[in-house]
Amino acid sequence: MMTERESFFGSLLDQLPGEIVVFDRNYRYVYVNPKSIADPEMRKWIIGKTDFEYCAFKGISTELAEKRVLLFKQVEEEDREIELHERMVSKDGGVKYHIRRLRPYRNDAGEFTHFLGYGFDFTEQQKLKDELVESRNFIRQVLDSSPHLIFVKDYYGKFVLANKALCNLFGLTYEELLNQANEDIHNNEEEALNYNRVDRSVIDSGVAIRIEEMFSRKNGEVIYFDTVKVPFLGINNEKQVLAICTDITDRKRNEELLKIGEQRMIIAQELTKAGNWEINLETRMISWSIGMFPIWERDVILGPPSLDEIGKFVHPDDSERVLNAVFSLSKPNERANVTYRIVVPSGEKVLKTVAMPFCDEKGNVVRLFGTVIDVTEQKRIEEILRLNEQRLNEAQELAKTGSYEYDLLTHKITWSPGCFHIWKRPIELGPPTYDEFAASIHPEDAAEVRQKTATLSQRRDTFTVNYRIVCPDGEVKSLQVTTKLQRDENNVLTKVFGTLTDITEREISEQKMKLNEQRLLEAQQLASLGSWQIDLSSGKTEWSIGTNLIWDRDPGAPALSYEELLETIIEEDRDQVKAVIENALSTRNNLNVEYRIKTIKGNLKIINGRGRIQFDSRGLPLLMFGTVLDITERKKVEVELITAKQQAEESVRAKEYFLANIGHELRTPLNGVLGMARLLQKTELSTTQRSYIDVLSTTAGNLLVIINDILDIAKIESGTLTFERVIFDPLRVADTAVQIQIYKAEEKDLMLRHLSEGAPMPALIGDPYRLNQILLNLLSNAVKFTLHGEIILSHRIKKEEGDLLWVEFSVKDTGIGIPAEKQNSIFESFTQLNPELANITGGTGLGLAISKNLVERQGGYIGVESTPGEGSTFTFTIPYQKAAIEEQEQDDRSVFAVSQLGPLRVLLAEDNRVNQFIVEAMLQDWGLMVDVASNGREAVELFNKRQYDLILMDIQMPEVDGVEATYLIRSSEDKKKSKTPIIALTANTTKQVQRQFMSAGMNDFLVKPFKEESLYKKIINLFAGKSNFTMPIKKRFPVRKRPVPVGESLYDLALLRRDARDNISFLKRMLNIFIETIPPIIERMYEHFEKGEMDAIATLAHKIKPTIDGAGIVSLKETIRSIENYRDKKRSPEQLKSDIVRINQVIDAVIAGFKKEIDNLDKDTVS
Repeated sequence: MMTERESFFGSLLDQLPGEIVVFDRNYRYVYVNPKSIADPEMRKWIIGKTDFEYCAFKGISTELAEKRVLLFKQVEEEDREIELHERMVSKDGGVKYHIRRLRPYRNDAGEFTHFLGYGFDFTEQQKLKDELVESRNFIRQVLDSSPHLIFVKDYYGKFVLANKALCNLFGLTYEELLNQANEDIHNNEEEALNYNRVDRSVIDSGVAIRIEEMFSRKNGEVIYFDTVKVPFLGINNEKQVLAICTDITDRKRNEELLKIGEQRMIIAQELTKAGNWEINLETRMISWSIGMFPIWERDVILGPPSLDEIGKFVHPDDSERVLNAVFSLSKPNERANVTYRIVVPSGEKVLKTVAMPFCDEKGNVVRLFGTVIDVTEQKRIEEILRLNEQRLNEAQELAKTGSYEYDLLTHKITWSPGCFHIWKRPIELGPPTYDEFAASIHPEDAAEVRQKTATLSQRRDTFTVNYRIVCPDGEVKSLQVTTKLQRDENNVLTKVFGTLTDITEREISEQKMKLNEQRLLEAQQLASLGSWQIDLSSGKTEWSIGTNLIWDRDPGAPALSYEELLETIIEEDRDQVKAVIENALSTRNNLNVEYRIKTIKGNLKIINGRGRIQFDSRGLPLLMFGTVLDITERKKVEVELITAKQQAEESVRAKEYFLANIGHELRTPLNGVLGMARLLQKTELSTTQRSYIDVLSTTAGNLLVIINDILDIAKIESGTLTFERVIFDPLRVADTAVQIQIYKAEEKDLMLRHLSEGAPMPALIGDPYRLNQILLNLLSNAVKFTLHGEIILSHRIKKEEGDLLWVEFSVKDTGIGIPAEKQNSIFESFTQLNPELANITGGTGLGLAISKNLVERQGGYIGVESTPGEGSTFTFTIPYQKAAIEEQEQDDRSVFAVSQLGPLRVLLAEDNRVNQFIVEAMLQDWGLMVDVASNGREAVELFNKRQYDLILMDIQMPEVDGVEATYLIRSSEDKKKSKTPIIALTANTTKQVQRQFMSAGMNDFLVKPFKEESLYKKIINLFAGKSNFTMPIKKRFPVRKRPVPVGESLYDLALLRRDARDNISFLKRMLNIFIETIPPIIERMYEHFEKGEMDAIATLAHKIKPTIDGAGIVSLKETIRSIENYRDKKRSPEQLKSDIVRINQVIDAVIAGFKKEIDNLDKDTVS
């Protein structure tokens, strides 16, 4: 009876995947595990038998038994383990390969008692090795059938692989070429070194290149190659270079460079080592066979690692997967087959393990055991094979080549991926059948291909044929096919294989070259161009047809000799031509000379001659050649162009002078109109008078816009347009633009709204005036061309890049729209959508052109989307810099505050009485002392009598103008007074004139008409940096940052605060007037509604509309207008009543807010 231990180990040996056999000293079988002999009956029979008896039983040769007897004796004599590789052939002819290891076994007394044998079936590895050898032979045949040079060189430039074409190039056999370097076998040392330099570069960089190389034969013949060189890994990871060279000598300049190549390097796979392991789940102990230690690179003395330690060896990415696969085994017949990586001192290894459980009598898993095989080298070889195959396919695709094989016995076609790419056939369909292949040949070439195919057996071993194919999509391609024939031992043709190359582009280039040569000849004739050549040794000359035609000679006439040619050149130019030729002979410079000739017909022509001189190796001139061009007409055109350029420059100067003068003449009276209007707006006016002043200001402002448009176009054309960089609030700019256009919109019963989308907009740095100009142009156009509906101005932050914000503005209307064919042209100057409509709406057609230029000059872009009859949306985006927090605070501190400039004395020099009145009123309103001079002479006299802090100087004045007066002031003997700041007041906007002002000694300038804020800022900029200047700013009402709106804001006092200009009393008075006057009007609305007097309600709505808008009560904007236009809106009485109730509710809330505002203003005043 076997003990439990013996039973366990017997079961363990039976379960092992390796072959385990035990022999006695008479070479008889004592034990055989199932892996060695699967048949249980055979295992039972063989016990006690020898190999001779086994061979007799199986009816096979005893050669195997004889070899084993020798092995037994060697093991016994040498007393060591010996390995044997066996090849076994079964009755059915099947072949298997085994690795056998036999070792002696001694008992505890040291006596030799048994032989222990174990081994593995490595049939698959051997088959792979055989396939590699066969594949090498196949690749060698394919390589040798290729007309291209294909070779591999190592890092030291020695050939490790080469095809027959390369051997033929050097005139060597393959054996003679192998391990030789270029410099050892090539007669041209310079070329050989260049090959090595390029090869080394590819290997070092790991980057493939495509270059053109040349090869010089011993007889002096030069061959050009289109070469593709790629980095290549050898079997032992040696860095090498793979090259494919195509002979392009015959088509070097006429076709696209062809890229060809085919190479497959198969790396042999070494036999794997194996080991066995066992894990006792109760004790958590691990047992290893000897073979495990070298796999895991662990010293045998240390023993197996613990269960906790072994997890440290397994790669982190594989650890969980391996442990789950092994420790999840729960049934006796279960197997776990898993591949994973381990990390050992030499690096990573890839292992494959087969694990199985051992269960006790209750079916519980108590032990796990299995085998491990190191498959690192196998995986490495597989990866190399995959990469090399991929690179080979990429090289073929790059060179537009492919390889094929056709079995004449089976009619089976084999293709490389390059063939699929050329034929445009999906690779998943596989290669075509022979009939499909034949059907793809172009009908005009099919008969020739069939004839050559039928006579294959009569052909030599290798031949080349060209034909066309038709791809599945109908594209026709031209192919060059090189075929190699394979015959059996009876010289019967069995296979054809080889390479094919897509030469479609080459044929196209050759056709283009012929066509270009013909066109070149025709072009020479049309362009009055000719070519010539003089053999300097013989004096023989050659002329093209074009040259004869230029000299008014017959096309086929013989060329003139050099002396005869000189005679045709005008005498004054003859020496110049000779000098150019002599200089070229001495300096080897190219020829380039213009001269005049007189033809045999008496025509005088101007010729441009170009050429070069070719020298031999001794430096002696051999050949002079070049072209001649008849430039007579071109010279005439050049004279005309110079005259036209002078006239154009004179025209530009005249236009600039005209614009400067007309700008001054228009701006000067317009300054008076706008200034008087602003002064009147500060006085107590009735509603009617104020509306008159508003119309006057608007009209004058429109006229100023037209003047500015014309002047802006002039600045744009001359490149003198400039942009400010100041801190500004984009919301305030947009609000201002809307307020300017809102009443025009209401006149046409249009709704004009301003929407702010997305995140709050911070203060920006840029040019607010130009932004306002763009918005006004777009809003004005929208109002002009919208008959009903609404106009929406919206803006948002489109993107943010650091401190740069890309702000998008959009003006959307429901107007007449723009046809698609005119959407590009509307941005051109003086372009109007509808000239007839323009006669009604007005305008110069410059607004959009200026807007586009202003946007693009600031680094932005503008566009339009429009549908005729539905409306248009103009969108522009401009990048602005965000203002820093401290800059925003500084901007808040420098808010325009009148009467706070201190006790300054100002000298105003202005000849226009209206302008005198306006500017003097502004300055006195600020608390400044003002003296007025009517011309430059009076200004100089007052300057000499008194001390002034500032001089405002008009330019065009009688007696002495502003520039001369400035010069006299700066020339004063009193050096301190001569430095008094001077600001020029001018209507001239040209940069050139403004630079003259600064050159004359003026500190700054202001363009008329100007706003109070503009003059104020100019003065602040001059004095803010003075050490003795302080600018007290009185207590102003708090500046409230625009809140993030939740729904709709109740009101916005921005307009009232702007009009108040820091005057708290004025602002409180405006709020109190609202509180006192608006509620009674709403009560009257209720009374009129009870009486059914709807028109009276509309009149009251019109009356309070400006007040509602001025208080920024946006929520009532549409409601108040619905009541005002209730007839057009077709509002029912119930709807009117609902509108009045809504107005009453909102006004109550606003009044409560206004009262809190007044309390806050009182607190601020006290504090």
